[in-house]
Parts: sequence; structure tokens; C-alpha cells
Amino acid sequence: MDVCHNGLTDTETYYLTKAMLNSGDRIDLSDLPGIKVDKHSTGGVGDKVSLVLGTLAAASGCTMAKLSGRGLGHTCGTLDKLESIPGLTISLDEDRFKKQVKDFKFLDIHIGNEKYDVSNEEYDHIIIDDNYYEGIDLKDIFPSIYGAVKNVDDKTKEITRLISSMQKAVRNRINRFKPIATYIIMGICIFIYLLSLLLSTKYDKSSVYVLLGADYMTFTLGLKQLYRLFTCAFVHNGFFHLFSNMYSLFFVGRYIEENYGTKKFLLVLFVSIIVGSLTQSILSNNSLCLGMSSGIYGLFAILCLDLLIDKKVPFNRFLPMIIINISYLFITSIAWLGHLGGFISGYLFYKIYKTKDNKPLLVLLIVMVLVLFIKYLSTKTISPFYIGTDNDIINIYDKLGFHNYAKSLANRLINIYTKYGGQ
Repeated sequence: MDVCHNGLTDTETYYLTKAMLNSGDRIDLSDLPGIKVDKHSTGGVGDKVSLVLGTLAAASGCTMAKLSGRGLGHTCGTLDKLESIPGLTISLDEDRFKKQVKDFKFLDIHIGNEKYDVSNEEYDHIIIDDNYYEGIDLKDIFPSIYGAVKNVDDKTKEITRLISSMQKAVRNRINRFKPIATYIIMGICIFIYLLSLLLSTKYDKSSVYVLLGADYMTFTLGLKQLYRLFTCAFVHNGFFHLFSNMYSLFFVGRYIEENYGTKKFLLVLFVSIIVGSLTQSILSNNSLCLGMSSGIYGLFAILCLDLLIDKKVPFNRFLPMIIINISYLFITSIAWLGHLGGFISGYLFYKIYKTKDNKPLLVLLIVMVLVLFIKYLSTKTISPFYIGTDNDIINIYDKLGFHNYAKSLANRLINIYTKYGGQ
């Protein structure tokens, strides 16, 4: 039930597969020549695939040793049908089994305890009742079965216990998972904020933000410092701005990283940041853009769709974060166009991750990003210019010892004012 509702991460899938692979009895076929292949049962209804595919595999030079089971509901199982053929033996010891596989290349058998003759019996289901099944003591045939199966007197109580156990297992799995990427990004944002506080004691705040990587069209577009479309996300304007973004990232970032994996989490976050920055810059005047909001809105889109469509998100757990992100839309100083761009990116990523044939959606996302870049780079005018801020930045570089860069920056800014219709 837990897997059905919450799915498995790549790591969990690996360990589950490994545990299934190493469970039960195993037969080593490494000493047999050729390529060894196998096929999982398709359900026991007809058995047409197994018999035809096994013969074809053997004819192709492969060695196919298929172990089958009994009693698959209304059709019985592969072995129940095969043993109805006179003279056909399906129960072999391991040595004879290997010899047959080596000689004939294809073998479909059952390995079991020959002491009990249960052949040709129609199986509907198995009932564990007082340790007996049709008069046969299951402990003798399956000594370890009672390590996994037990009699239950109170079914309702047992179901309640199992649900509680599964919920505890889910909580433990969540607690064990460490969303390292989320924590590292939060740490970088906090470090840059503290650095901005230190520099702001000596220099103008806006100039410090630009110095630390904020998106400022005069520098981003004019000086072609396009990295600012990304680095702006790590710069925050004040404690409340930092706290609200880190609070949201802590919850939604952990959720996305845990359920979709670190690589997909970072891809959504970084692309949403860039798309949000481009959208805001294209559709607004020259201004200072900073903060992780665009990236968070990309993650937020996936969270909302998981909540509304897959219904696998505990709503109460994320309610405060949802309220904070919705309230952003009513604050006039917030770059809501950047939020919109990030949210659209997140929506497309959700569709890509959930759709099997996702190539058209992937192409759409790539085209959208390229079109935004082309539109941004084709901008003819930067308005307004903030010459006072630009001079402050030049002075900061000069005071920090970057004299040659400060002089070069001053000359380049004069050319930018002329090229983009400035003063």
C-alpha cells in the first residue's frame, strides 16, 4: 500500500529488487555454456508466450532455464497444464535439472518436495487455517512459512496494526532521507545574505546586491553578464525575504528532492530560476531582481499538481507554505512575472516527468527557453538607467582594489548608455 501511494525512489527500487533476487533457493548456472536467459510469467492464462519464446530462445543458441509455479487461480498454472501430458516430468533434482538444460537448452520445471503428491489439483486460493491445508501440515513442506504468515483472530485489529506499521515505516523513510541539495542551496543563500549585511555597513544596499550577483539589466544585458539570470536567486533583500523563501524551500524542496530525486529537483529549480528571470526582465522595466522565488514556484507547481491530481501530498503539512506563496501575489513589490515564469516551467516539468512519451513536451520546454533568451538578447532599450547606482558599484570595485576593472567598467557603461538609448 505504501509503494502504491508513494512510489519508490531509485535507491529503494534497487534494494527491493536485490532482496527479491536473493530470496528463496537459487541455482547457479555459471558452469553452463552460452548465454543464459529467463522470462517472467505472464500470468498463467494460456502459457502461449512461455512455450513459443522458450523454443525460439533455444533455437537462437541461448540457454533458458525457466522455473514456474503452480496454482494461478481459474486457469491453474503452467506446471498444472504441462504435467497433464503423459510421460512429462516437471520435478527434477538440481543435477538432473542442469543436465537437461545443457542438453536441450530450454526447460520449464518445478522444484519441490516430492513426498507430497499435489499434482493436477485446482487451486483457487490458499487458506492458512490451524496449520493445515487439505490435511497437509504446511510446516513440513514450508518450514519457514510461519515466519511470514500467521493466524489472525481479530481481522479488524490486525488491519489497524498493519496500517499503523506502514505509516510508521513511511515516516522513518522520510526521516532517513537527507535532501542534501536542498540544504546546500539554503546554506549558500544564508551565507550570501550574511555577506550582504557585512558589506551593507560600508556601501549602499542596492549596489551590494548587484556586486553579489543580482539581476540588473544594465549589467546582465548591457555587459552581457548573463550568469546573473541564475545567481540572482541566491541574493535576498532583507531578513523577511530570506526567511519566507528558505521556509518554502525547506518544505517544497525536501518533498521534490525526496520524491523525484536530486537530479530532477535541481533541474526544475535551476530552469525555473532562469525562465523566471527572463520573463521578469522581458516584460518589465530595468530593475533589481533577486531571490529564490521563481525557482520555488517551479517546485511549487509540481507540489500543487501532486496534491490536486495524484492526491499523494498531505495537505495540512504544506498549508503554511502554500499560504505564504499565494500571499506573494498580493505584494506589489514582488516580481510576480518571475513567479509566473517559474510556475509554468514547473508545470511543464511535471508533465514531462509523468508522461511516458514526453519528447514533444521536452521539445516545447527547450523551445520556450530558447525563445525567451532570443527575445531578451534582442532588447533594444534599457530604461531607466540608474547612473548613481552604477557609479557606486564602480567605486566599490575601486575601493576593494580592482582599480583596472573599475576603469574598464566605467568606459563600458558609457558605451552601454549610448547603445541602449541612455543618457
